[in-house]
Amino acid sequence: MSWTELKAGDNWTDANKPDDDRTIICKFADGSISIPQFPRIPMMYNWNTVVAWAYSDENITHSHYKKDVSKLEMIDVYRVLDLWQVNDHAIGHAIKKLLNAGQRGSKDMQQDIQEAIDSLTRWQEMQKEDEA
Repeated sequence: MSWTELKAGDNWTDANKPDDDRTIICKFADGSISIPQFPRIPMMYNWNTVVAWAYSDENITHSHYKKDVSKLEMIDVYRVLDLWQVNDHAIGHAIKKLLNAGQRGSKDMQQDIQEAIDSLTRWQEMQKEDEA
């Protein structure tokens, strides 16, 4: 895979987007690499920080479920939330409950899952409050 560097003044949104089955990979200023899911780009990425892009040499299936963690020694729940850019506290709480459901000793799986459901229900309520 060869990277196409973006120079000062280049705008990622002006770059050619794939019109075939190839997967495009973006390299960001902080060194992270991500695989954007076209056409759902704008809300997921800060495109001002893209410094290079490349087409993958292979077709990456379900790439939105995969993150490169080779530079990390270990991953905890908080790193997972960070990698998937989960910024909402209610959603993050539900994910933490589901990832560890019934494994923490003090609560059984049923209770942890119910607490995750409660968090997501509260998230839905907050969305309705914000719309009003």
